[in-house]
Amino acid sequence: MLTRPLTLTLNEFPRAAAWSLQGEHLAVGLGDGSLAWIEPGSGKVQRRCAAHRAGILGLGWDVQGERLATSGEDGRVRIWLPSQENHYWESGERSEWVEFLAWSPDGSHLASAGGNTVQVWDRQGRRVTCLEGFGSTVSGLAWRSDSKALAVATYGVVQVFALGEDVPTAALVWKSSFVSLAWSPDGRHIAAGTQENTVVYWRAPFGDGEPLQMSGYASKVKQLAWDHRSCRLATGGGEIVTVWDVSGSGPEGRRPQQLIGHEQRITALAYKPRGDVLASGSKDGELCLWNPLASDAGVRAHTFTQPVEVVAWSGNGARLAAASTDGTVALFS
Repeated sequence: MLTRPLTLTLNEFPRAAAWSLQGEHLAVGLGDGSLAWIEPGSGKVQRRCAAHRAGILGLGWDVQGERLATSGEDGRVRIWLPSQENHYWESGERSEWVEFLAWSPDGSHLASAGGNTVQVWDRQGRRVTCLEGFGSTVSGLAWRSDSKALAVATYGVVQVFALGEDVPTAALVWKSSFVSLAWSPDGRHIAAGTQENTVVYWRAPFGDGEPLQMSGYASKVKQLAWDHRSCRLATGGGEIVTVWDVSGSGPEGRRPQQLIGHEQRITALAYKPRGDVLASGSKDGELCLWNPLASDAGVRAHTFTQPVEVVAWSGNGARLAAASTDGTVALFS
């Protein structure tokens, strides 16, 4: 049963939001470079600090919920502790924006991407790998669930690197510009959205045979979300949420499930980490919840006055946050 959310306004464009594992802390990275720490019980801003000289682009907690990493337009990566006002570690400054940031699932390593360079650090902040020389800008990062491999998307190829190695173990070729990348929780599926309004899908063992292309989208597919069982892939790319069943023999030849309820383009998607509930946000400010296994019908959870930019579940699935482009945040528990 849905209850009325707590709401607050940050008066700034939200770039990313992330909960610590048990939902004790919510961090929101903003377009002016500031980092807001929100107390979920009261919905109040505990503090707000100038985390980067320009807009925050990436943000994420490690699995233990002890460390928060941020990256920004100033070319830096920083790590924060919720108990401290200032960051306790930072990378060297680079000229490129650091657009992508991802902790390994076990929390032992942090990967970042800026321009055509990917860097990986261990938990102590020591650099493990620097991958350079990609032919184009990195457009996606995704860890395998065992934390032993990292997928990197650039123009025309998704390359898979073993942790600590600089030569790829697999190169998944598809002549297109990728705009999103997601590796399934069981490590058996990789999906990438493209500029050409399609989704490209590979199934392990990667590199065997041609990938599957899912087409028919109204716009480029920037939103990808796997369910916790790795059986379903939810995708944006228009005003309809399209859900592909990849269980068994995979999605080839199967008609996808279409969740119809939004009137404008999907802008955010996130599956609950434990369970079958999917949250979606759209350009007209609608936040909806779905259970694709039970029904094609959704529930309207909240209506913002501006487009939904961010949707985030806590690691235990007990809390949900959504934020619109004017900085309004809604908290559900």
